[in-house]
Amino acid sequence: MNRTSTSFSIRKESWNNQSVFPDLIYIDTNVVLDIMEQRTYGRISEEYLKELVRRDGMIIWSRQLIDELIDFFHYQIYKEEASNKNIIVPKGINATPGKWLENIATDSDSANYARQVLEKVENVTKYLEQFGVQDDPDHEEVNSLGLKIYSEYGGNRKDSMHVANAILSGTNNILTHDAGFLRYPYINVFGASKAIVNSNTSINNPNDFVDLRELFEKDEKKDENKAGIDENKTEEEAI
Repeated sequence: MNRTSTSFSIRKESWNNQSVFPDLIYIDTNVVLDIMEQRTYGRISEEYLKELVRRDGMIIWSRQLIDELIDFFHYQIYKEEASNKNIIVPKGINATPGKWLENIATDSDSANYARQVLEKVENVTKYLEQFGVQDDPDHEEVNSLGLKIYSEYGGNRKDSMHVANAILSGTNNILTHDAGFLRYPYINVFGASKAIVNSNTSINNPNDFVDLRELFEKDEKKDENKAGIDENKTEEEAI
């Protein structure tokens, strides 16, 4: 596949390149979790966000990120509680201890776990608000564009939806450590993972913003015109 995406390393050795600090950048869930869970790229990501704001840039995120955080903390809390309670899944039942705990927890315990999840998400949201704001485009438009991106370029469906959210919020800059985003057209991918850093070069120039809706509309018109030409040829040959 002919890649039209561009990658940028957010590691400190790249900070002399102003292109690494766009005015607006959409943040992916994995970056947030790396920071909050103190994973490999967490410190690098947090330092980058602070420098981005210092240079008058900002991040945006979507409801999708919030939903994915809820799913993550829900799984995490039930896994921890199942371990603490020594939950054993009965023989013949295909489930993890955490999933089994979902089924057997009392109403009171279940509500308590849910409150813990939402409290964690609220804390993350407050943290992110140091660096930007949440922006939520129309849900139906996100779903429509996201599925179109998914059908045309494959990859992870959730990634396609993140790209749709970013595009509909007016940016093609995405902060992520997932090199899978490089498959999407005209996207500027910013990150610290080896796959992104290794594909970054000092001569990389950011892609101008391209509204992928318009790109797909042009392709559809080309297909319609081609179909019309082919149909006319078939009719002429039949005469």
